[in-house]
Amino acid sequence: MTETPTAALAVAPEPVAEPAPRQDGVRPPGAGGDLVLANSGIVVRLVPNPAFNGRPALALLSDDEPVALTPALAGSGRVLAGALHGRRGERPWSLTWGRLPAGEFSVCAEFVGETQGGAPRTILATRLGPDFWLAETAGDYRGVTVTTAQNRLYSALWPAPATPHML
Repeated sequence: MTETPTAALAVAPEPVAEPAPRQDGVRPPGAGGDLVLANSGIVVRLVPNPAFNGRPALALLSDDEPVALTPALAGSGRVLAGALHGRRGERPWSLTWGRLPAGEFSVCAEFVGETQGGAPRTILATRLGPDFWLAETAGDYRGVTVTTAQNRLYSALWPAPATPHML
């Protein structure tokens, strides 16, 4: 059974005033155009990356702190760039993301090994611009198999890093 990804993403409302960019050029969460993942609350943003001739990078943020930054690469890049699940004691969620290879248009992610004994869950990934894809689901899974027309890759899901808090 394939689930559509549209329920996994929500667009953050436009702020009244545009927040000032941080020194690293990443806008704070809540800025216009951000995607907020429904299960994890992670903010997804495409940001310019001067190191790669201005090609975008996929930034994942939690509590205004970077969780992952995946640059777009010309030619072949890593189809499967990362895979996380929520930490114990949180609402269960699982997430994977990566780069779209040249000529590929869709990605399916099959989450496996649910800790509550549930069945695997297949998600049609959401395409983010021309370079990236992302798939999220509720549930505490331990692995994911990502399939495109030319690739089939597996990764364990790692616990989301604890975000440092400023006091």
